[in-house]
Amino acid sequence: MSQIALPAQLDGDQAAALLPQLRRQIEAQASAPVVLDAAAIQRFDSATLALLLECRRLTQSRQQVLELRNLPAGMLSMAHVYGVDGLLGLPVSAAADELA
Repeated sequence: MSQIALPAQLDGDQAAALLPQLRRQIEAQASAPVVLDAAAIQRFDSATLALLLECRRLTQSRQQVLELRNLPAGMLSMAHVYGVDGLLGLPVSAAADELA
């Protein structure tokens, strides 16, 4: 299992530009689980969620497991508000429930 570190800025154009690279990295891992580490992310928006959803779609089509680690609390809340937390395999936190 290899871990892929996501960059500090991952909004709008950055997310779109990163997608081809992530596709190559995911495809290079054959059937191994894919771990995306979001510890460095400081700027994100809905494009970040779209990128993560595309990574989930790609790994599922390849019958790989995708694990998301160290997502910022704000991103977890955004995923919950947009209703994609379950699609991303994210737990629903008590803080996110309060926002709904």
